[in-house]
Amino acid sequence: MGGGAVAATIGDAHTVEQMLIRHSILAGNTLNGAASDVFTGSLMHFVSDGYNLVGSFDASQILVPIPPWWSLSRKHWPKAGDRDEVPLADAVALDGIVVHDAIVSAGVDAGEPAVLWYSPGTEARNRIPAQRYRVSVLLAQYQVRPGREDAFLMAVLEQLRTEYAARLGSDFGEEFGDVSGIPFVPTPVTWPSEPANAPWIQFWRQLDAAIDGRLGAAGLEDAFWGSFDDVPGEAGVILSRRVQKRSVHLAVVDQRGERRPDGGQGDVGAIER
Repeated sequence: MGGGAVAATIGDAHTVEQMLIRHSILAGNTLNGAASDVFTGSLMHFVSDGYNLVGSFDASQILVPIPPWWSLSRKHWPKAGDRDEVPLADAVALDGIVVHDAIVSAGVDAGEPAVLWYSPGTEARNRIPAQRYRVSVLLAQYQVRPGREDAFLMAVLEQLRTEYAARLGSDFGEEFGDVSGIPFVPTPVTWPSEPANAPWIQFWRQLDAAIDGRLGAAGLEDAFWGSFDDVPGEAGVILSRRVQKRSVHLAVVDQRGERRPDGGQGDVGAIER
């Protein structure tokens, strides 16, 4: 359905609510000939623990932001050390492929010796701190004055026009016209299939398309919602934010059982140089 490396499914078929990647190389994969490395599908949250090298990152089908249940920010990317649009040749050493001396591949390169690992490339070497570090994930929800439910979408567009005018333009979103009256019906679990929520979902899909990668691969992520300005007065849009922090550390050994890091910092991926 989507995704050449790591992928979640779409819609009612999905059985996963959160995907987390950490210290990983996901690059050089394809689906039907097109680059495809991370495909979030209709996840509730995509989370990074940092220091990932990703080629193609596609979050176009993740569940849209919604007012309640701490579910405005869903794309917790990028974090420290994360990069996307990384060429495969920079992520791994293509001349450093190690293959098995007896097992034959039944998949890619069928009939050839099975690949055991790739050595880290120049962009993967000495990147991950040897000591523990902290990663923060932002959760947010909002409230508006009764009868002014329309104010939130207008506040989002205004925030984009002012804070991101250099990248999006001060007239960004005018093509959306009047967004007042677009409802969100808070039906737990089934809200994506609630017919009354169709305009809400369509708005966010169109917004992502209009942004078109100019705010990074993830679009509206933790940094956007963390800097969102409350709207005082009659509109009364107020965001509540909650930050979850956790400690992350480099794995003690790599795929071969070798101790990490080999130098002052660890290499991204499963193998130390």
